[in-house]
Amino acid sequence: MKPMPRSTQRRSGSPSTHRRAGRGRRVVTATALIAAAFGACTASAQSIDRESQTFWARGAVFQARIDSLLRIDYVGSPELGLPGAGTTVDFEGTLGLPVTQTRGDLLLGLRLFERGRLELQQYSLRRSGTRQLLDESIVVNGVTYSAQARLTTSFESQVTRLGLGYSLLKTPTAEAGVMLGVQYTRYRLRLVGEGSINNEPPASSGVEESDNGPLPTLGAYGSFALAAGWSLHLSADYLPVDSSRVRGGLGAAELNLYRQITPNLSAGLGVRHVQYKIERKSSGELRSRFEYQFTGPQLMLELGF
Repeated sequence: MKPMPRSTQRRSGSPSTHRRAGRGRRVVTATALIAAAFGACTASAQSIDRESQTFWARGAVFQARIDSLLRIDYVGSPELGLPGAGTTVDFEGTLGLPVTQTRGDLLLGLRLFERGRLELQQYSLRRSGTRQLLDESIVVNGVTYSAQARLTTSFESQVTRLGLGYSLLKTPTAEAGVMLGVQYTRYRLRLVGEGSINNEPPASSGVEESDNGPLPTLGAYGSFALAAGWSLHLSADYLPVDSSRVRGGLGAAELNLYRQITPNLSAGLGVRHVQYKIERKSSGELRSRFEYQFTGPQLMLELGF
């Protein structure tokens, strides 16, 4: 048997008071970092080139160190005497997916007017692996994969972000503002191996879990000149989600140092962190929790006109 549940849903909602307090601290921290960077570099800064650019395109290569997990619970049916079952599955530890991966990234920017900008960014992760379970069984979506079973796993995720920014601060040496956007996230997980359903004899069984949908994001950005030809760029986005069906959130942050090579070309080195966590509350027979995060360095080339 091959149960292959698939769900697509839009998620929206308002966070609880407790979560709002924690996220408020994150916003204060991000604002303080931007203010500190501005104060540190305005005294001796030179002009930043993006100030006069109408269009910029950035290509990046980043090495992500990934930590991800999934739990899909079969709620069960007390009326039929069927108990609930589920296991938290660590993609890297249990399923043997690679811990690190090198991927590409593309970001396009357009200055709409003096203080307004539009940005489009896309990146993805794709991993697969095969591993024999060692000491324990796992239960995913009602399918039990016993110890010593051999599992083949594939996981894909893709993120596309579109943001509209407005610069509250704009001088020849610094620019900082807020950005409102939408992020479309898609992921798909597939497990194939010898599994058992309702204590039946093991047979080749597959489980597929996928989801996709847009989520609004709110963020901040800043660019600051450090010295002739050097500039610091940082950005952060976060969205909390708490509704009757889902809860969690997503966040992303970057800190990059650029060196101007020519009037239209710059090279950069930076670090990126992305975190995504969504818990789908019980709906019918299933409830699930999915989360992943990755952190790592990145190298960039940016072309602007």
